[in-house]
Amino acid sequence: MTTLEIPTLATDRLKLRAFHAGDLDAYAAMQANPEVMRYLLTGRTSTRAEVWRTMATSLGSWALRGHGMWACEKIDGGAFVGSVGIFQPLDWPELEIAYSLDRPYWRQGYATEAAKAARDLTAGVL
Repeated sequence: MTTLEIPTLATDRLKLRAFHAGDLDAYAAMQANPEVMRYLLTGRTSTRAEVWRTMATSLGSWALRGHGMWACEKIDGGAFVGSVGIFQPLDWPELEIAYSLDRPYWRQGYATEAAKAARDLTAGVL
């Protein structure tokens, strides 16, 4: 069996890595917050099952397209911050750098820091 190697990136404060099953609780809690989800996709909160499918879809995107979303965590302490990466659903007109961060991590520069790392890795590749 062949496994796909999803790159891990590090910034000054963050680690971008493949999702793993242990992310479900923190990611589901984040996506259950209406304030976090207000401007994302449908604008509604997600169930645990929907969040699980989001994580699986993120992993599958790497296998099918060679790019996708990462789980994002703080280097200092390993707290789950959210997700960031290259977002391109099948019916989306073009790829984009996307992010969603849990509310405690807003307005601290984490989204910009993570998005720049994603952009820099994929520049010239996509």
